[in-house]
Amino acid sequence: MHAESQRRLHEGVYAFVGGPSYETRAECRMLHKLGADVVGMSTVPEIVVARHCSIRVLALSLVTNCAVLSPVPRGDDRLLQGKGVEELDAILQEGKANHEEVLEAGRSAAIDMQRVVVRTILGAFKSD
Repeated sequence: MHAESQRRLHEGVYAFVGGPSYETRAECRMLHKLGADVVGMSTVPEIVVARHCSIRVLALSLVTNCAVLSPVPRGDDRLLQGKGVEELDAILQEGKANHEEVLEAGRSAAIDMQRVVVRTILGAFKSD
């Protein structure tokens, strides 16, 4: 038996972006101001095609990284003064999505996502 997951379900507003690169901090702030709770590069195109085929859709999204909403320091920011190249790079990379970390988050959530799908399908059959 698996331990109870700390992962929780939330309803929210999904903003689609074309990708294939991760959003910048500025883009994250803009989307947040527009009301987005999460941002992704998939799901929406698949739903559009399914709806054009008159297929009913239920979408689940797994959040694999958190956006950094604070702006990158400006070049004249005192925080940057006197810093070496490695320190500057660390400041600029703070919160930046890392593809390997995103993949690992997906792998670690696979069992939880499978449980959600199974419970959703079983629940649909019980309500018929």
